[in-house]
Amino acid sequence: MVINKRNTVLLVEDDELFSILNKESLLKCGYNVLTAKSAEESIKLTYNNHFDLILMDIDLGEEIDGIQTAKSILDIRDIPIIFFSSHSSLEILQKVEETSSYGYIPKNSDFQILCMSIKMALKLYEAKKKIIERENHYRYIFDQSYDPIFITQTNHQIVDANLATSELFGYSKEELLGLKITDLVDSEILEKEPPKMKELLANGSIRSIRTMNRKDNTQITVELRAIYRSDDFVQVTARNITEQVQKSKIIELNNEKIRAVNNELFERQFAIDQHAIVAITNLAGIITYANEKFCNISGYSKEELIGKNHRIINSAKRIFH
Repeated sequence: MVINKRNTVLLVEDDELFSILNKESLLKCGYNVLTAKSAEESIKLTYNNHFDLILMDIDLGEEIDGIQTAKSILDIRDIPIIFFSSHSSLEILQKVEETSSYGYIPKNSDFQILCMSIKMALKLYEAKKKIIERENHYRYIFDQSYDPIFITQTNHQIVDANLATSELFGYSKEELLGLKITDLVDSEILEKEPPKMKELLANGSIRSIRTMNRKDNTQITVELRAIYRSDDFVQVTARNITEQVQKSKIIELNNEKIRAVNNELFERQFAIDQHAIVAITNLAGIITYANEKFCNISGYSKEELIGKNHRIINSAKRIFH
C-alpha cells in the first residue's frame, strides 16, 4: 500500500449532508471515496471491493450500529477503520476501544484533522502488517527448523515449542506447554547442577550440557544454548549429542586400554633390558635396537650400533669368543 497515493476510502454515513461534507473533505485530502448509507451496503461494498480504509459513523440509525458493522467487516478482511460520531460518551469510547479500530474522530472536526488521522491510521496499519509479516516469517523458521527450539519464561515454564522439540523429547506440543524445562531433568541432577538463570540474565546467553529425560524415561545428553530475549522470554536451542558422547566414551575407553598395554610393554621391556642382552635387526641384518647390556658387552655405543650390519659384532670378536 502506498500511503496517500490515491488510496480509496469507504465513507459509511447515513446522514446525507454529513456524507457530502465528509466526502468533500476526503477528496481534498487526496483520496478516492466511495460512500455507503447503511450497514448492509457497507458490508456488500467491502466484500466486493478493495478499500484502504473505512471511515465509519457509529450511529447509523439502524438496529446494527457502526461498531457492530465494523466487526462484521473485520470478519471479511483486515482493514483499518476509523470511527466518527457526534457522541463522545464514555460508553461509546469504550466500545470503540474494544474494537480493532484505528482511532476516533468527533464529527464536525476540521478536515485537516481528518486528513492527519487517516494518514496516521494508514501508517499504523502498514507498520502492523510488517510486524505480522516478520512474525509469520519467524514462525515459519521456528516451526520448520530441524533444530529443537523452545521458548520458556524465566520461571522455566515452556510457552512454545517446535516440532523438532516434540520429536526430541517424545511429548506433543500440548504436553510440552504444560511442563517446565526442569520437569525434564532428574531431581538429583538438578540438586547438583541447578538451572543457571542468574548467569543467563547477567550475560544474556549461556551454553550447557545436560542429561535429560524423554517421555519414555530414556535419558539423552543434550547441548542447550539459551538466549535471554528483550521480551523477557528465554529462547533455547537444543542438540542431541547422546551418540557423540557415547562414541567419545568408547574412544576414551579404548585409549585407556591402549595406554595400559603400552605401560605393560614398557615395564616388560624395562625388565628385559635389566636382565638380558638384546639386539634387534631388520631382515637385512641392520641393527635397529640394542639394549644397554648389549652395548656394554659389545663395547659399542647405541649410536655406533644402530644402522650397522651385525658383522660389526663378529669382527670385534667380543661376544662370540
